[in-house]
Amino acid sequence: IFPRPDPHCPQCLRLGQTALPPLVADDGPYANIDARGYQMLLDYRGVLSAARIYTLSNLLDDRVPAEALADRIVLVGAMAESLRDYLSVPMRQVTDAPVTVAPLWDSADQLAGVALHALLVEQLLRFALEGGIPIQGVGAALEMLWLWTWCMIGMGLALCRLRLTGVIAATVVLLVGLLTVWYGVWITLRWLPLVAPLLGFGLAAASSTIYLAARDHAEKKVLMSLFARHVAPEVAETIWRERRQLIAGGRLRSQRLTATVLFTDIQGFTTIAETLEPARLMDWLNVYMEAMTQVVMAHGGVVNKYIGDAVMGLFGVPAPRQTAAEIAEDATQAVRCALAMGEQLRSLNADWAEQGLPAVAMRVGIHTGPLVAGSLGGRQRLEYTVLGDTVNVASRLESFDKEAHHVAGSVCRILVGEATAHYLNGGFQIEAVGQVAFKGKQQTVSVYRVNGEILERGRD
Repeated sequence: IFPRPDPHCPQCLRLGQTALPPLVADDGPYANIDARGYQMLLDYRGVLSAARIYTLSNLLDDRVPAEALADRIVLVGAMAESLRDYLSVPMRQVTDAPVTVAPLWDSADQLAGVALHALLVEQLLRFALEGGIPIQGVGAALEMLWLWTWCMIGMGLALCRLRLTGVIAATVVLLVGLLTVWYGVWITLRWLPLVAPLLGFGLAAASSTIYLAARDHAEKKVLMSLFARHVAPEVAETIWRERRQLIAGGRLRSQRLTATVLFTDIQGFTTIAETLEPARLMDWLNVYMEAMTQVVMAHGGVVNKYIGDAVMGLFGVPAPRQTAAEIAEDATQAVRCALAMGEQLRSLNADWAEQGLPAVAMRVGIHTGPLVAGSLGGRQRLEYTVLGDTVNVASRLESFDKEAHHVAGSVCRILVGEATAHYLNGGFQIEAVGQVAFKGKQQTVSVYRVNGEILERGRD
């Protein structure tokens, strides 16, 4: 049996039944090696036997059986540890007889150089006589695809945003899958990287998780800067849950939606401001604002802004309401909020009377309709706001005929537009005020006054 060119691979040598492809610069675990000459990978499948090792003195003293050397390839070499001709190899000690001569392995479990040559000779004989498949790399392109696939899987795992138990379970399943594929390829004597995809998977998952956490922190900072202290916890949770639809480019998306707008104002505030000293006025007003804010938040609304003594509340923002039932719920909650504001103001008036502070009444205007919501301002200061005719009508309803249409004994006048009255579905005592032409509007608006809520049908 002599080496000859392989008919299917002219640049490869063929030894018996096996083609021996030469090692290239980036084969298997190697990178940019000197691949000159005709090198090949060693598969370490040979069995090393101490029974086939003889000392030179045994040979010279004729104590080696002739049949032990007949038809054999004999390697002559030294195994003294002092010569330091031992190498680390990816195999364990394998012997089939007691070691009575110089060891194949040194104290550090390194293989003697002559034994390593023996393994190579055994491999060549095995290929020539029995056939076999030499170890080969899968190619640089497939290695890169394999590595990038696991990097992408790591990123995908992070993007799934699973809980900790889910992450652990998914990681275990994926790593078992990686090892299974790697082992399936390895038993076909194809070299497929293992450590690199493991590191790629871990680093991609970790870096993606860090990036997503940083982005979430930035988005939460944007949201909280717009809504902090102005919404109830459940509303804040809804906003955070739907942040993907709400945020774009570091600010809230401008979106068209249907919502209910509520305006309040203190009746006669100018007169009160003239009678109280500024510091006491501010303290008095802060108590009022705090109480009204808590009422709005308790009813699922967003306190959009304070304008002097006025409060602007929104129901149905910033997450768009999709159905008529949801829009009706927002309108109902806004009117209930206004009624609750009246009850809260009555309690405040009682406390203020004991402190010698003025008692007040308030006006509320509520309107439901389409508007545009989004963040307004520059990078240094953003403000969540709503624009549209619905906002203007709600403001005009609050300020309409300031001294008229008050319910006897009530401290809170509530006027609503026709759209809001429609969405109340008969759940409140409402009274028509009439058609009103507000300044700047060509069409008249049907105005209604809310006198109270009907707790049970057919019974006030």
